[in-house]
Amino acid sequence: MAMTANKLYVQYNNQGVDFLEKGRYGDAISVFKNALHTLMKAQKEAPQHNHISASIDGPDFTPWSPSEKRLDQILQIPRDESSYVYGCAFRISRSPRHEESTASSVQDTMVVIFNLSLVFHFLHLTRTSGQRDPKNLTKALHYYSMAQALILSEENQGMNNDPSILLILMASCNNMGQLQHSVRKSDDAVASMKLLSSTLAFCHTHRYFTIDPEDLRGFSMNIMFLIEPILAPAA
Repeated sequence: MAMTANKLYVQYNNQGVDFLEKGRYGDAISVFKNALHTLMKAQKEAPQHNHISASIDGPDFTPWSPSEKRLDQILQIPRDESSYVYGCAFRISRSPRHEESTASSVQDTMVVIFNLSLVFHFLHLTRTSGQRDPKNLTKALHYYSMAQALILSEENQGMNNDPSILLILMASCNNMGQLQHSVRKSDDAVASMKLLSSTLAFCHTHRYFTIDPEDLRGFSMNIMFLIEPILAPAA
């Protein structure tokens, strides 16, 4: 049953990415939630009770990668240099050697939660100010916070040097900081940008992976825009 569940949540996640790229937000939310529920069920049924909070030993992670399609471009979201949103959902690609492995479930959970965050974030952005439902912004912040908390939890510290985890951490911090700034939670926005800044510095120092130039430029602009004006002394 665990093997079937593993295949099913991968299918749900990738189908959700397809729906999101087509602007079918309701369908995307439904299948991402199905993926999350299937993941939790698989973890409960797995040997040794490898639940979401369990640590992972070794490099046997499920491969996954950001989509080449940027949602802000596909959905024609207005952008400016001071409000860069990381707009790539993540697909999971499972090779035969992972079919019966539960060691990657924590990382897969992070992927699905981030994708779910992105749906609510873009659902918020694609509505005009008068048509925006504040619940979408609240849910986006909630799921970004979940992804970040899962990455930073003590149980999962062993994964924090993995490039894929670092990327999703930076994307969550960046997007969460944008939303926090938009609802005037300045202290929270600064905290998100500081974590993004320190993670960027860590990646640069240790040369773990090369960040896409557009993402690097966008992250850097957000850090300067959201941190420096707030921290600067009053004239």
